[in-house]
Amino acid sequence: MATSQAIQSMQKDTYDASTHANITLDYAHHELHDGSMFTASGVADLASSGTLVVTFTAPNTARWAHVVPSVVSELETEVKFYEGFVSAGTAGAGTAGTLVTAYNRNRNSTTLPTCTVYTGATAGTAAPGTIGTALLGTWHWGSGRNVGGGERAANEWIAKKGVTSAMEIVNAVGNAANQINWAFDWYEHTDKE
Repeated sequence: MATSQAIQSMQKDTYDASTHANITLDYAHHELHDGSMFTASGVADLASSGTLVVTFTAPNTARWAHVVPSVVSELETEVKFYEGFVSAGTAGAGTAGTLVTAYNRNRNSTTLPTCTVYTGATAGTAAPGTIGTALLGTWHWGSGRNVGGGERAANEWIAKKGVTSAMEIVNAVGNAANQINWAFDWYEHTDKE
C-alpha cells in the first residue's frame, strides 16, 4: 500500500532538511536551519547619563516575530522594554533613527526578514521613561551584567503585529562613558491557529 502524501509530508517534517537528522532540537534551532531566524545588533559608547533607543517593528502580516532582546553593558545600566513606541510620522514624535542591517542566521538562505530594527530613534516630546504605551519590563544592574540571552523561553516575546517595540538603554553612571552591546534575535513564523 502506498503511503499517502499527507503522511509522507508529515514524515518529511520530522527530519531536518539540511542534514536529514531527526528533529530533536528545540523549535527555535529548527527555525535557524529553516532560514527563518534573523539578528540585528550593535555597539554604542554612551556618554555619562546618556541614552540609546533601539526599536523593533513587526509588520502587520501573517508572520509573527518571536524576539529575544538583549543588552550587555560595561558599567551600571538601566534598560526599559516598551511596546507602542511613538515613532516618526506621528504628531509630536521624534525621528525613526538609522536602519540597522538584519542578517539571516542561516547564511545559505535567501529569505529576508520582514521586521525592521532602528538605532538612535527619538520619541519627540516624550520624556525618558514614557516612550511607549506599555512598559513590558525593566532591568537595572551593575557592571559587566546582561539582560536577555541565556534561556530563550524565559526571554522570548511574540511581538505585536504592526507595532513598534523599543529598548531604552540608559547609562546609569553619571561620571563615565559606558560601552553597550545590544541585539535583537528573532525568528519569523506563520501561526498555525
